[in-house]
This record gives sequence, structure tokens and C-alpha cells, in this order.
Amino acid sequence: MGAGWALHVAAHVTITKAFQEYLVLEGLQVVAFGMLPVKKMFEDIVIPGLVKHGDFVAASKMVVGAAIGKTLDDSIEGRVSP
Repeated sequence: MGAGWALHVAAHVTITKAFQEYLVLEGLQVVAFGMLPVKKMFEDIVIPGLVKHGDFVAASKMVVGAAIGKTLDDSIEGRVSP
């Protein structure tokens, strides 16, 4: 009788752990689906805005550089050695 109860308790522990994992995965799914509007906003508004800003900055640098006769390059020059 003792071994039967031990198996019964072990089975309940296993089922409880599986149910907890299920709840965590369900929660992650809810969060992931809840983030879809944020993802869409980033794809539709934020990222194109950043691209336009970068294009504006690059064009402004070219115009100012042409006006003063100097390249406004922010890259780094040097050698890469092992």
C-alpha cells in the first residue's frame, strides 16, 4: 500500500509541474500576441521615421560639407591588425 501511495503522489507532482509549465507557456503566448500592436507600430511608424531622419542627417551633412568645402564624415579610419 505504501508504494502505491508513493506512486500516486509522484504522479500528482508530475502533473502539477506539467500544468505549471502549461500556464507559463500560455502566459508567454498572451504576452506575445499582446505585443503584436507594438510590433506593427514599430514597423509602420518608428522604423520608417528613423530611416527618414538618417536620410535627412546624411543630406544635411552633404549640403553643409559642400558649402564649407570639407567632407563631414564621421567614420573612423585606421588599420586593423591581429
